[in-house]
Amino acid sequence: MQRCIVLALMAALLLSGSVLAQGLAPSNNLPVSAATYLGGAGSDRANAMAVGLDGAVILAGQFEGYTPPGITPIDLLGGGTGAIVRFDNTGRSLLSFTRIGGQVNDMELDGAGRILVCGDFGLALLNATASELIWTATPGDSKKCSIGNEGTAAVLVGNTVSVFHSDGSPRANWQIDRVAQNVAVAGGNSLVIVSGYEQKSSQLQVAYLQAWNYDGTLAWTSYDFARSAVEGANLGADTRGEVVAIGQDGKLYFAGTINGGTGASIFSRDPKDISQRVNGVATDRFNTPSNVGSVKMTWYGRYNPADGTLELGQSLLTRLSSGRGNSIAPREITADAQGRVFLVGDTACCIENRNDRQVGGVTVGNYEGGEGFFLAVSSDFQQRLIWTPFAQPDISAGGSPATGVAVGDGLAAIGLTFNPPENGTRGLITIEALQPQPAGNAEAYVAVWRYDEATMLLVDAGSDQTVFPGAEVTLQATGQNITSYSWQQREGPTVTLEGADTASPSFIAPAEAGTLLFEVTGSNGGRTIADTVAVTVQATTVDAGSDLRVYFNQEDVELVGSGSGIVSYAWEQTDGPDVTLRNADQRVALFDAPAVTSMLTFRVTGRDAAQNELTDTVSVEVLPLLAEIEPLFRIRPGVVGQLRSRSQAPADAPIEGYLWQLEDDDGLNVELGDTTGDTLTFTVTLPQMLAQSDAPVVTFSLTVTSTLGSATTTSQVLVQTSELNYLPRVRR
Repeated sequence: MQRCIVLALMAALLLSGSVLAQGLAPSNNLPVSAATYLGGAGSDRANAMAVGLDGAVILAGQFEGYTPPGITPIDLLGGGTGAIVRFDNTGRSLLSFTRIGGQVNDMELDGAGRILVCGDFGLALLNATASELIWTATPGDSKKCSIGNEGTAAVLVGNTVSVFHSDGSPRANWQIDRVAQNVAVAGGNSLVIVSGYEQKSSQLQVAYLQAWNYDGTLAWTSYDFARSAVEGANLGADTRGEVVAIGQDGKLYFAGTINGGTGASIFSRDPKDISQRVNGVATDRFNTPSNVGSVKMTWYGRYNPADGTLELGQSLLTRLSSGRGNSIAPREITADAQGRVFLVGDTACCIENRNDRQVGGVTVGNYEGGEGFFLAVSSDFQQRLIWTPFAQPDISAGGSPATGVAVGDGLAAIGLTFNPPENGTRGLITIEALQPQPAGNAEAYVAVWRYDEATMLLVDAGSDQTVFPGAEVTLQATGQNITSYSWQQREGPTVTLEGADTASPSFIAPAEAGTLLFEVTGSNGGRTIADTVAVTVQATTVDAGSDLRVYFNQEDVELVGSGSGIVSYAWEQTDGPDVTLRNADQRVALFDAPAVTSMLTFRVTGRDAAQNELTDTVSVEVLPLLAEIEPLFRIRPGVVGQLRSRSQAPADAPIEGYLWQLEDDDGLNVELGDTTGDTLTFTVTLPQMLAQSDAPVVTFSLTVTSTLGSATTTSQVLVQTSELNYLPRVRR
């Protein structure tokens, strides 16, 4: 059972390439399990990422004339260069490659793990493995789409929002009267949320968030301030709503851009009241918007999807070596169930500690404008967990934005589109790569990071068991983050496991003794972990009990059987004058003794659950009467001792006489009292020459008589001559 913890740690290290705890605290190293190019000689793109309920990492994009080697593609809607690629949860092997349309621009999963995709083909809902179409719609060339956990889907075509029921039937559509850039379905609130901006004047762009009911009626707006209010508050920095998403915690996450500092923009104000200032969470110079000129910096925040109120917000900017603020732009945002925020995009020089950043332990290369970045932030916005580019050592990776990010199962999946330069060299760091080098023009790139140790797989096969042949045995596995179990027998006599794909299979123990070893494998997506349990089949035993002495006509003499693993008993007489056995099919059988001196023999047969039979015998001596003495184990010299008879005789022939005798004094002086009663008193004294270390034993006999005859027995009494006989020896 202990090895399951060791295996879990080993599996975690293999998956992350580093100690998982590093992913939960600020670190310069992004401990990816894999980072790889994917694509051929044509132009390939990574547009969106997702993590399936089975732990699969899913990439949506465009692959011009490319099919991964060793994979049979699945064609939907006639195939095409648009594609959905499924990796295992390490990013080290491919599960499937689905071609659909000319390009897949966006992707999101519903609560059942089904995949909503949109592109030049319109809108389609696929099953969780991207192998079957569930429904399709043709609202037009779709750039952005979203689906709620309950299955309601929304798509943005230009500035038109279209909403579809979970079965794909149209629900509503409406026009946004300003530039719409992104859309998110808040299924828990039955809202469609749109982000974008409005050109208020030739000199002013103002970001907005709008929430619409599924029927197309406006529910709320945030930041959508009038030009006069913005100019009156002296907030002339242009702003745009870039990306919006519903996190796994059910909150609304929004990221926008500012052409200038936050303080000169609407993001410095309450999204519902421009007169109310808000302070974003600021911890250092990379989220404190000071010394900023006219550069594109980022604002992101967590909002209540029910009404669009701000809960937490933060600025994000880069810094030149002079300390002056520089540009950074978001391309996608999401959050996990704990509210940790994950943001990707492209950036100018330079992020915090850029020269010390690593991916999979490899230090990133040179800066070049427009390089992709990945940022992970704690749920309270107080700590940056990871902030890194992906440039290969000694070269750069400019013009290659990070375009997709998704989380699930404790994984973060990051997608970039790598663009090679017209002249010179660019490259991205690859780790355990399926494709270590780009193959031609633009290339998709995927990195997978396991960051949450709470998702570590643990499995316990249960405690070892000891059973008997034929017993019904149930194994019981328990686990953490386990979605399926699979049992196999590894050692011992072969048995048939019923329910081998459940946590608690069962089997019938074999007839022969031995040890059986079983292994359970717990799985979650592509991850597995195993533990073993031993079941010892113990041989059955049966015992007829100790030999007995009984007197004539003694009633209800008990034959007491015992054993291990016995489920049934059967008694029979094998020798001596016949008696009638009662309860012969029970563990305890009864009979009445005959009135004749004799020896009776009985055999008990025990059967176990496997119908193995074992036997044992017991003898019963029948006497006219029984002579027995109550034990007296020891006595001190000079002390009066007593021996008492506890002899027995039939009721119609009671004991008539007693005779006690000294059979052996062992060299002691023994004085007897009355020797003809049922109790004998005696005194022992020591001769002068007796050695202290001696331990003499005095032996007495008792003869009892009745009209049926007589019987004799003996008893020994130890005489304590010294404390040495009774006290432990002390070593010095």
